[in-house]
Amino acid sequence: MGIPRRDGTLAADGLAFVIADLFEGTTASWAGLSAESLIDAVERQAGLAPSGQASWSGYMRAALGSEDGPRVDIASLGHEGAGFLHLIDRATGSLEDVVLPETDAVHGDLEAGNILVTHPGDPNRPIGIIDIDACGTGTRAVDYAWLVRDATRHNAPESTTARLRRAGLDVAGSDVWAACVAFACLELVGFVARSGKGAGVGEEIRALTPLLHEVSTT
Repeated sequence: MGIPRRDGTLAADGLAFVIADLFEGTTASWAGLSAESLIDAVERQAGLAPSGQASWSGYMRAALGSEDGPRVDIASLGHEGAGFLHLIDRATGSLEDVVLPETDAVHGDLEAGNILVTHPGDPNRPIGIIDIDACGTGTRAVDYAWLVRDATRHNAPESTTARLRRAGLDVAGSDVWAACVAFACLELVGFVARSGKGAGVGEEIRALTPLLHEVSTT
């Protein structure tokens, strides 16, 4: 592989890199993250839709509305999967009437495992975001939904989860926010089902069910 260049030019193998900054740190845990530092990071993505990149809004609409993709993997779980898909559909409602924005940069996998901190346990220190190969266009509410999903699964402080939830809702409005949360849940459970992790699927469904109930009544 070619050497990454800081100016975004092509490396030897033709792959383009854009490195905003170099950051030394360790993988974050929810105990060492503040909602405000995460919100500051996500809000920097507003209006910065990268040209020529895949659309997260387009993929989200297809994944939620089609019988292909992750829905197939979840349907294979039988009764438990059918119940989960019912919650997904109830959360999204009439998706064809919802306009999904395309104006922001979307990380696409924003969770604690892809966040670096300089001083674990000190939430006021700077954070670094890694693993940006899925970056595309859409609404930054997708990244808020990923964060809320991850915070819910890992028992983050409720104050942190609530603040992130409010930020996502403020950015997107209730209909788009519900679609983003449903999409985040669909993607994770579909992945776990597809990877054949057995009992782990049920654990994920139980952890995420309250989150889907919440957006269904927002």
